[in-house]
Amino acid sequence: MRRILGRAAVMPVVVALLLAPNACASLHGPGLADDSRAVLVVDSHNDATFDVFAIIGEGYPHRLGTVMGFSKVTFPLPREVTALGTVRIVAVPIGGFGAANSGPVLVHGGDTVVFTLEHVLSWSSAVVK
Repeated sequence: MRRILGRAAVMPVVVALLLAPNACASLHGPGLADDSRAVLVVDSHNDATFDVFAIIGEGYPHRLGTVMGFSKVTFPLPREVTALGTVRIVAVPIGGFGAANSGPVLVHGGDTVVFTLEHVLSWSSAVVK
């Protein structure tokens, strides 16, 4: 019985912390606003159409969208990117072979990641601005 009362006493505190407006502020780091999302700009110098993915940590790919050949598209990055700080951008040609991979990129809130897709996919690169 004592164990049940202990859990019942803790629940209101947990609920209050979850409902507090700044309860998760530490996930974004000091001084970062909740609306300071990072964005990805994909600049394609390739004639293929690509599906673009963000891989956060060692997790599963998050599909961001599609980029047509010889175009430039901007995507908001998932909030988990700024919480964890590292992302890999992968672009896979639709109906083609291979993939362009940015490698690990360190990203903070408000950053812009520019991923340039080159004609030779292994020459593609990412820069944080």
